Amino acid sequence: MRQILERSPAYRIFLRLRSRSISNERLKSRLRRRGHNLDKALADGTDCRVALFELKLLISEYFRRNLKGTETTKWVWDLIYQAELGLVDSDDMRVLTENVVPLTEQNFKKAVMGRRSVRQWTAEPLNVDDIVRALDVARWAPSSCNRQAWKFLLVQKHQDKECLQMFTHQTFFKQAPVVVVPLVDMEDYHKEIKHYAYLDSGSIIQTLLLTLHVEGFGACWIGVKHDQQYDGNLDAFQSHFGLSKQWIPVSLIPVGRYELLPKAPPRKDVDDMILDQTD
Repeated sequence: MRQILERSPAYRIFLRLRSRSISNERLKSRLRRRGHNLDKALADGTDCRVALFELKLLISEYFRRNLKGTETTKWVWDLIYQAELGLVDSDDMRVLTENVVPLTEQNFKKAVMGRRSVRQWTAEPLNVDDIVRALDVARWAPSSCNRQAWKFLLVQKHQDKECLQMFTHQTFFKQAPVVVVPLVDMEDYHKEIKHYAYLDSGSIIQTLLLTLHVEGFGACWIGVKHDQQYDGNLDAFQSHFGLSKQWIPVSLIPVGRYELLPKAPPRKDVDDMILDQTD
């Protein structure tokens, strides 16, 4: 029944009207998600006509608004091209192959196992461009349906750091030159998958922490507490930083040049982590 509805003229009119009513930010989000749907359908060899129609509708609306072309819109056009002609852009495939950088197992393990939660930093000022470069790498982290429903506050001023204090009992983070605050757009997740927002956030946060470590910075992952004052604190936070209501802080990440790299705490044995169901 659903497939019949999706192919009906009435449903397609509904999609067209809906695409006209959403904000630019939501339009970009839908492009990423519907692009993911089409990409998956092409890979699985399933019927992609509805996904293709909606993606073409969204990309047309995007350029009707005179929005600037991006990596996402190029990716969308490549998917449409592939779906309609059954072809893959050979130039794009060549570029992807050339961009594969050999990574030794030793270097990868060293990066993952060498990262630490750093709580003390030198007085050396931090260039925000270094954080931006790390985020440029971290943005390649996976997210559900390619939502990428995240933004990041880069907090440097003392009064702004004080505003963050409402979310944690920790105080050491205020000594860091920069505090990165990951935000997630909760409106991009419907009721049944609200928890995906935190999975997606964890994905990019871990990638950011590893990138910062490799670049010689120390950072610490601090959780945002949802206590009895959370709703009021959230309103005050959004007002202070001029954020709309859908943007929710999920963590505080103080960053700087570390004074001392802490000794690694012991980890659980891998055998204690596995529930063996093979017997």
